[in-house]
Amino acid sequence: MAPAPRIGTEFAGYRIEGLLGRGGMGVVYRAEHPRLGASIALKVMAPELSTDEAFRERFVREARMAAQIRHPNIVPIYDAGEWGGDLYMAMRYVEGDDLRALLRKRKALPVPETVQIGLQIAGALDAAHRKGLVHRDIKPGNILLEPGPDPDSPPTAYLADLGLTKQIDSPQAVTGSGELLGTIDYMAPEQINGLPVDGRADVYSLACVLFECLTGAAPYARENKAAVLWAHLKDGVPQATSVNPTLPKEIDPVFARGMAKEPSDRFQTARDLVVSLENPVEAATQFTAANTQERARRDGPPAPTGSGAASGRFGTKRVLALAAALGVILGVGSALAVVALSRDRQKIQGELPQATEPGGTATTEPDGTVTRSAPEFTPFDEALLRHVPDDIQPSCHHVDPRTEFDASLSCRPGGSVTSLTYSHARSGQYMFEFMRERREKAGLTEITATPVGLCSAGVVPSINFTVATGFRGRSEATETPVREAELGRILCTQIDGRARIDWLTQEPAIFATARGNDLAALYQWWSTDAGPEP
Repeated sequence: MAPAPRIGTEFAGYRIEGLLGRGGMGVVYRAEHPRLGASIALKVMAPELSTDEAFRERFVREARMAAQIRHPNIVPIYDAGEWGGDLYMAMRYVEGDDLRALLRKRKALPVPETVQIGLQIAGALDAAHRKGLVHRDIKPGNILLEPGPDPDSPPTAYLADLGLTKQIDSPQAVTGSGELLGTIDYMAPEQINGLPVDGRADVYSLACVLFECLTGAAPYARENKAAVLWAHLKDGVPQATSVNPTLPKEIDPVFARGMAKEPSDRFQTARDLVVSLENPVEAATQFTAANTQERARRDGPPAPTGSGAASGRFGTKRVLALAAALGVILGVGSALAVVALSRDRQKIQGELPQATEPGGTATTEPDGTVTRSAPEFTPFDEALLRHVPDDIQPSCHHVDPRTEFDASLSCRPGGSVTSLTYSHARSGQYMFEFMRERREKAGLTEITATPVGLCSAGVVPSINFTVATGFRGRSEATETPVREAELGRILCTQIDGRARIDWLTQEPAIFATARGNDLAALYQWWSTDAGPEP
């Protein structure tokens, strides 16, 4: 892999003149074309993509296909290839800002201006779709705006990064290195789920972008990335008029259709979406009961519900796909590992104890007795379950987490452990704050360089650092380890004959608690089976 290009140097025959921007897929430079003497935009792909064999195989082929599309609103591609092990693409340099910069300056745009930009991008997308290409990453940063010839002229909108697309019906949603293809604020549900996509995924993304243009906010703005993915899949389409009350109420049904969870319920072309936005009253009259009847005819009767049935499109397989995506984004393991673990999900759920936590399904028996089944695993639970020892996983079930956590599992491993809980913190700050509360309740004011006693010696209360001693081994440090070696912290307490071990793992942010009757036995179990993994 060649060193990153520097200003004033040459890369693949192009002289680097300046940095234009950075993104998840690579770095864009302004460079000089060696023969034309004109400025071009040179995109150098990120190293993890350049070393992804599947991505490399598609890159030049699909860039060549994109270069053959002639459309006034598609950024022309001049060249694409490999240089020094890095993949690159040379494109026309468009003077001006992108839509993201415009929204930062003005927050929201009026309907006519949004439609003017949207129609140009819709035309570019529909042209690409007719050639069998799906963009998959429609976002404000990929919409470039070139000022008109005079101050009163509207800008020309260009669709960028078309050569970094995927062909229609390609099943792959992540790269070989586990990176999701797309930007999650605008990503279609089928793309998140790893299903084959077509042009209607771009229609969904364009609807999200136009929503942001009119309201100043992405449709599913949430506090973390995992919550955004979940909202795309499960939450209802937000009303633009609730965010921007000055918009006409007829616009809400347009976005409801443009961002429908099912591709077949969306506008079938990008132009149809924008035209409906321009004439929302007329579009609303066309969305009649006949559409609902057609959907019922096409899809048939609803799927049965229950522990063994999928719930609509978002069934077991889709939950596992999302868990894989969360694994990549949250850093709780690779997508492949989460999916492999989740293959036994049905078996695990079949062995759940009769839980009574909120969220389960209540059933009234013939004699009037009310029983409650164990709550379903959420995708957050699926990702968290990977960090529970294998032999304990079948005994775990969902419990409602505290506000500081996005997932919690309660397990019954038996033996020296009477109860066990695992929770994934929304951030490291929440996790350490929770440990601080536990430490202060135990009467320890602060963790010091030399820990107060050791759990392994039966000294309580004590709080120690933890470091790995082998592939599956765990150990306590007798002094503060170097930051790179520290895995977490462990707190041991014993009150009224009841032993308790709390521990945290810094990466990922997991807080766990085990209770038992004998501290020595509880610590032995922790040190061999449950502590932070190396």
